[in-house]
Amino acid sequence: GNEVLESTTIDEHDLQLSKREKMEKLEEQLRSLPGAVWRLVTNVTFITICFACAMEVSIVSGFLTFLSKFIELQYEKTASSANILTGVVAVPAAFIGIFGGGFLMKKFTIQPKPAAFLSLVCNFVSLLLILTLFPVGCGNPSIPGITVPFIKDSTLTSVNLSLTCNQGCGCSYDGYAPICFEHDEMPITYFSPCQAGCTQKTSIPGTSTKNYTECSCLSDSGYPDAYLTSGKCDLNCTMLPVFMLLLFIIVLISTTAQVPALMVTIRSVSEEDKPFALGLQIVFLRALGYLPAPIYYGRVIDSTCLLWQTECGSRGQCFVYDNIKYRHYYIGLCAGLKGIGFIFFLTAWFFFKPKREASDEIADHELPDDNISTISGHLDHRNVAGLRSYMAGIVHSVESLDSDYVYRHGGGSRRNSWHNDNHYRPRSP
Repeated sequence: GNEVLESTTIDEHDLQLSKREKMEKLEEQLRSLPGAVWRLVTNVTFITICFACAMEVSIVSGFLTFLSKFIELQYEKTASSANILTGVVAVPAAFIGIFGGGFLMKKFTIQPKPAAFLSLVCNFVSLLLILTLFPVGCGNPSIPGITVPFIKDSTLTSVNLSLTCNQGCGCSYDGYAPICFEHDEMPITYFSPCQAGCTQKTSIPGTSTKNYTECSCLSDSGYPDAYLTSGKCDLNCTMLPVFMLLLFIIVLISTTAQVPALMVTIRSVSEEDKPFALGLQIVFLRALGYLPAPIYYGRVIDSTCLLWQTECGSRGQCFVYDNIKYRHYYIGLCAGLKGIGFIFFLTAWFFFKPKREASDEIADHELPDDNISTISGHLDHRNVAGLRSYMAGIVHSVESLDSDYVYRHGGGSRRNSWHNDNHYRPRSP
């Protein structure tokens, strides 16, 4: 009974000691936290590489969020096909880029300073490629009263869907129902059949397409027998393959810089600060990249809307965007973020002085293989293991010589043979 009581008392004592040690360790970590934060925020390389990566994340979070919408509106694709194109191009390109960056680092044993330069080069090349996207797009659809004036008008000063030819129709513009007039010079898309002043509608058997005739706005323009079909007119834009190819290359090159940038982050801080540095960098990426990017991307895109839906006195969805302005603002914002990221990458590369790791210090203090006289110069607490291995090799060599002597001369070992050697026996008087 006494033994059980003593064992229980010892266990409780050990548990209290363990809790006390954990609390002391936690207090020590909390006391060292301000110093770690100060070391990181005053580390120019670490801060600039964090901002550079935040710019890259902002592009990923904002650009890719609205990429399918951009393809849908700019190149007149359905929402499903735009999403498929985005996934088919962006995901494989990112996978190949990240894998390729790691492969380059491994294959050519790229050191930290060249890795920072590689990130800088990848960022600069992708920035140049983004600039080539400005002309790669389609024009605006010709919508009378929104993007172009009515046929009889000469100028368009503001959005105005009402004209004398449709004023008596009592048109409601709460819903967008485009119809197409295949004009010889330029296809014209009307906002709705009511805006074109159409009074007759016929359905084409076997299809969902409808034809509209007796349209007063076309009759007044000299096309009394014209008919319009439901849906927007085709812009006959062939720039989508070019855009998708450039997008693939841009994503590929941009993601190639991720592994080198991670190496720069790790080697820019001391050994003890690495875990905290990675955590702080994630906070940077979330606060400056993932969270705000979709917000300001959305605001920039909304500024290109030409006609908003008005429902119950409040603004709803956008009916018509200015495609040219949309493309310029959307690509321009990406180029701007890339440019800011390039400045941060350049600053990080300029100030980058890699921190030495423990493995590097041991390698610098490795013992030579053929000069035992230098052993004393390497007696340092960081290479005790190397010295021990070196001395073990010497002992092994001596034992090998001893075994060889036994094999050649027989008898005991060489160190024992000194006592049996007749040459060293004292002579009898």
